Amino acid sequence: MRTTGADRDHRPPRGSAGARTEGRRRTPSARRRSAARRLASTWSRPRLRGVRSSVSTALTAAVLLGRSVLVGDCAVASPLTTCYGDAVTSASHQATIVDQFTRQAVPFSEAPGIKDEQALALLVAESGAGPDDTVLDVACGPGLVVAAFARFVRHATGVDITPAMLARAREIATARGLTNVQFDQSDVTSLPYADGSFTIVSSRFAFHHFLDPAAVLAEMRRVCAPGGRVVVVDLLASDDPATAKAMNEMERLRDPSHARAMPLAELEQLIRDGDLTIRRRAFYRLPVELEAVLERSFPAPGDADRVRAIFAASLADDALGLGARRHGEREIRFEYPVVILVAERPAR
Repeated sequence: MRTTGADRDHRPPRGSAGARTEGRRRTPSARRRSAARRLASTWSRPRLRGVRSSVSTALTAAVLLGRSVLVGDCAVASPLTTCYGDAVTSASHQATIVDQFTRQAVPFSEAPGIKDEQALALLVAESGAGPDDTVLDVACGPGLVVAAFARFVRHATGVDITPAMLARAREIATARGLTNVQFDQSDVTSLPYADGSFTIVSSRFAFHHFLDPAAVLAEMRRVCAPGGRVVVVDLLASDDPATAKAMNEMERLRDPSHARAMPLAELEQLIRDGDLTIRRRAFYRLPVELEAVLERSFPAPGDADRVRAIFAASLADDALGLGARRHGEREIRFEYPVVILVAERPAR
């Protein structure tokens, strides 16, 4: 599968994967948000990273259960019960991610578009990975990107917040006989690695789940060595605002952990604003059958039927920008536009 030029539109065969507000007076809500930010900052200090990693499982439980848990001599309180305002939204969203991907761990790893070898090979090739590279895959899920890199690099690490996904990743790595991989649990907005630890830092199909993608990108850049590469692979929303809004609303119904897919120009600007230089781009389309993706998603009761109705209505005018079409009497098929962006951290 060869492509030419810095900008590519690679399409694998069908069936493969291819306000902030300010004022002189601070409201109680603003004071609470400030306190929450200070708390988050404290957790992210390097001297506490080891402590954080040792209690990450307990934090996950605290988020999900909305209560304090005891880890050694430390009572770790759930962010849901200790933070307010915007921080509640963030903690609740993290809990939703853990809930969704605990249930999705196996079906997600077996989805044709997720495990497609051609798409994974394209990612590795575009990254320029070689035998001297050390790789970190952020929000690694079932570890398929880690496994793809492991065949070509010295060592590959995956990091994710969801224990079930990490367990699945370890299963896959063991089944493939991979010995140059490891998997760690962490909140990806505060990675437990030293500055410049990796020559390639990647993230695939995860940025549309992040409430603060700039924060994640900043961490990816921090742990990337000077002169190294940051690789972002994600779904793209339409350049048309109404179409993009419709697509994201549908996605949040289908998968409550979805935050927002960005148009290409916005995603690229995010990367440039993160002091990274985009060196390569590749594009492909990920084909999906509606009922199959609903089967491995866990929408709220009644929302699957709402998604079906949205897709049916979009057949006439492509209101979602996904090229939805009927296949036979029952199936609706569509394609997610996907971009691979390879950026470089300045060598300084």
